[in-house]
Amino acid sequence: MDAVIWLSIVVCISQSAMFSGLNLAFFSISRLELELEMSKGNARAFPIAALRKDSNFLLATILWGNVGVNVLLTLLSGSVLAGVLAFLFSTFVITIVGEIIPQAYLSRNAMSAASFLAPMIRLYQVLLYPLAKPTAIVLNIWLGEESTRYVKESDLVALLRLQKDQEEHTEISNIESAGMINFANIDKLTLLQIGQAIDSDCIITLQNCDSKAGFPEPGTSEYDELIEKVRLSTRRWFVLTDRTGAPRVSLDCHALVQRLYRGESPGLSDYCRAPVVFSDPQATFLDGLKALKADTSSPVPGRHSVFLYWSGTEKRIITASDFMYWLSQGILYPEAPAS
Repeated sequence: MDAVIWLSIVVCISQSAMFSGLNLAFFSISRLELELEMSKGNARAFPIAALRKDSNFLLATILWGNVGVNVLLTLLSGSVLAGVLAFLFSTFVITIVGEIIPQAYLSRNAMSAASFLAPMIRLYQVLLYPLAKPTAIVLNIWLGEESTRYVKESDLVALLRLQKDQEEHTEISNIESAGMINFANIDKLTLLQIGQAIDSDCIITLQNCDSKAGFPEPGTSEYDELIEKVRLSTRRWFVLTDRTGAPRVSLDCHALVQRLYRGESPGLSDYCRAPVVFSDPQATFLDGLKALKADTSSPVPGRHSVFLYWSGTEKRIITASDFMYWLSQGILYPEAPAS
């Protein structure tokens, strides 16, 4: 008879250790981490995620099982050991073997252990259903179901800064971290912070620049006057406006001048870009990217490589090279932009 009791004690100790360790293992893995692992095809994450769909039922099953096994262990040890000895045995065995050892191990191997023992938890969910399910229902009403907590932008930037300082311990290099930090801040980067001011000499008013037919043709006086201004200017871009002063197109002067130096008289339309124009001083580079994405006028999204900030007091042009310069802060240039 004593042999059966001692065998039962050993079984209870193993189950106590399992419940204690799995309580930590299942809930030390966030739902976001599980979704990431499943997206990478990690087979061990799927059984854990299936149990976590009803996290309160999982929690209630583990706790009811752990408490029940520990109570049974105390009763069994009391039947073969007397008084203080039974108390010391159950206390130290539960603490060391049933709590410390399994939790220490499973805290380092949560994914593999929880996945391996998931079938045992499903069995206990069936056995303890009359106790665990009502408890889970009450918890769902009181606390609600578990939801995925996504990473906040500020937390992501803080994590990247931390990893940037610990390059030797992570797969992400300093350059990658700095670039990602800068890119995460494009929703705070206003168009007024980057780009170049447009000189008044680089703003040309045309009678009609809404269509290719409205551009000055080679050989006309209007064409020659414009070409002369382009030759004398050191600026990369000119802005062509209509009679009301509204910007219509931006002219790539460098590309045009290369053709002129070869003795050609090219048409202007091939060197014009329809810019994305903003007048709001709070407009960010992210707003510009959204405008490019929403552009349905071209089969090639993003062909408009020029942004304009256009107001009565200030006019700026922002190109891809300006954005790349800003992204390179902290990489090719010493000072990183403030976040």
